[in-house]
Amino acid sequence: MARRSPHSRWAFVVVGALLAALCGTVPAVAQARPDLVVRAVSDKAAARSPGQSFPVSGRVKNVGTARAGSSRTGFLLSRDTSRSSTDVVLSGRSSVPRLSPGASATATTTVTVPAGTAKGYYYVLGCADVTRVVAESNESDNCRASTAVLTRVLVRPKPPAPDPLTMPMTFRTASAKSVAMRPGTAGSLSVKTPDGTTYSLSVPSHALPAPTTITLTPIASVDPAVLSGGLVAGARLEPSGLQLLQPAILTITPADPSRLTTPAGQHDLTLAFDKSGSNVHGYPDNSELPGLTAPAGSIRFRVEHFSGELEARGTSAQVASVEGHLPVGPDATLESQMNDLAGQVRDGEITEAQFGTKMGDLLVESFVAGVLPAINKALASTGTRADGDKAWAAYTHWGHWMMVMGFEGGTNTRYRIGYDQLNAAGQDAMVQILRKFFDKDHDDCLSGAEPAMAMYSGMLRIASVAARLGSVESILGADYQDRIDECGAKVKHTWSGTLHYSSTVTEDCTDPCTHYLTEVSAKLVVGFVEELPGNQHWLVDGGSYDVSTYEHSETTYATACTHVEDSRQAASGPMSQADSYYLSQYDNNPKAYTQFAVTTTSDEAITQTRSDCSEDSFTLSDRYYRVGPLQGCPAGATNLEGVPRTTGGQRTLDFTCAVDTTSGGVHTVIDVTGTLTRSP
Repeated sequence: MARRSPHSRWAFVVVGALLAALCGTVPAVAQARPDLVVRAVSDKAAARSPGQSFPVSGRVKNVGTARAGSSRTGFLLSRDTSRSSTDVVLSGRSSVPRLSPGASATATTTVTVPAGTAKGYYYVLGCADVTRVVAESNESDNCRASTAVLTRVLVRPKPPAPDPLTMPMTFRTASAKSVAMRPGTAGSLSVKTPDGTTYSLSVPSHALPAPTTITLTPIASVDPAVLSGGLVAGARLEPSGLQLLQPAILTITPADPSRLTTPAGQHDLTLAFDKSGSNVHGYPDNSELPGLTAPAGSIRFRVEHFSGELEARGTSAQVASVEGHLPVGPDATLESQMNDLAGQVRDGEITEAQFGTKMGDLLVESFVAGVLPAINKALASTGTRADGDKAWAAYTHWGHWMMVMGFEGGTNTRYRIGYDQLNAAGQDAMVQILRKFFDKDHDDCLSGAEPAMAMYSGMLRIASVAARLGSVESILGADYQDRIDECGAKVKHTWSGTLHYSSTVTEDCTDPCTHYLTEVSAKLVVGFVEELPGNQHWLVDGGSYDVSTYEHSETTYATACTHVEDSRQAASGPMSQADSYYLSQYDNNPKAYTQFAVTTTSDEAITQTRSDCSEDSFTLSDRYYRVGPLQGCPAGATNLEGVPRTTGGQRTLDFTCAVDTTSGGVHTVIDVTGTLTRSP
């Protein structure tokens, strides 16, 4: 082969240099690469212990420009939302197939918390290509955290197994008393036993989720073999398991005040129990509950849910034995553990500051271990209405104690979570649960899958619960009332008619004082729907009201000044669910009764003010007036009675009432007449 001359080689070099100078450096072409990221992490938040396993999944997506080979996705526990060397690697990885650009796949596996994992409230990190086998354009965006409260995991030591205590006890069934109460009106129930002990239960106006017959049965004794000091005082409240929306107060006043004095060698113990003496557990006593100071010579209990409340006494060994039993159920467990902490403060075992820290940890742990499982079960596709009720009970019970103990607005530094964050997460979940079962009740009512009356009652109850959380319209939809009415139209029987109500109340007193005169006249056109057989309540289906009121007050001051006020107001409109009407009937009583609580609006108001002292002169603003409940009708009762009869095949309820009483300087006159007729 002929060799090139040196001159020709230099020619190539020169030409190349000239081309480079003219055209510039030619850039390298960027290489297309995949980029795997985790778009979402899903797990059921719960309390876990080292060694426990739980399912978790993550959605992996290729956001790069080239196809990604098969990979594995791993999961970690992190105290924050970023991956670091301090994160806890969970055993168990999920295989992900090859992914084209824009494609995604779900990585699902079961992971296990490693032994030795420190106690804490962790985020779950999902990390794509955890073994780094795929060359990616960005290796720093593989991980994503489960940031929602409902997807975080609490790691704690494994709790001991429940060891519930059953304590034999006897009841004074002959002294038991039942009273029907309803939402929207405060209720009370009083019992006095033959030995002179009095029992008083006070139920706030918005404590009940639905009309309920409440029974109070005094306790006669507890087993001395369990607590040798015996019973101080106590009562059983039914229906068992009823969760109140607001706490009630039970006050017991023994006939013999000396019974409240603790003998030497004995220790008092406040307990709660289920039904007739099962699941007995310690309950935070009066001294640990703000605002619950009992009157002299009495014992007072704050009642969150219906069970039994009592105070008894025994030796220190007996008390320790009773408190050593761990009850069944998240609510009872929380109460028992709170009682233990309060006892440690009382006995000087821990300081107030230590109590606050331990109590805060307990609230977080009880929310994750007790409230969230109930919420998740109700939200699941297989969740039933009973599951929804249990979720609401667990959430409200936890919320009551969180606020009572003063943790509202605080933050738990150990678990790095605010108590209000937990409360808000629970409320958001409850909104979803209410919507789910409101929709289901509506659909089952219209389709006939369930009895119309049961579904109608359920929808009304859900609307009542939704009102406790905020705007019913925002929770259940702007058409919620129309949907309730749609179901109500399916109910077979209705009661309708007109009731006329009038009352005059005059109050006098010794000068200087104010004399009052109030006159109310109301016409109520009502329509009730009948409950299912065996139940005791009807709920309103519709109607209207016309109310007029007149108020007069005259105040005489010590300086001889006189101030007179006159106010008249009229209002009318359709009845709404918020008006809280209902008609009840006892199975063991041939009479039925009703209560009204009509809140009027300020359609028309005329106010006249006169004063002999200019400094006392003022003008009244528009007022809201309320009619009912119809107390004192008939005399000695709190309800208006209706006598049922059958005429021409139609069932009717004839209402009549004429009361004229004077008590404590107050003169009251009430008159009610009217008839309700049931449709065929």
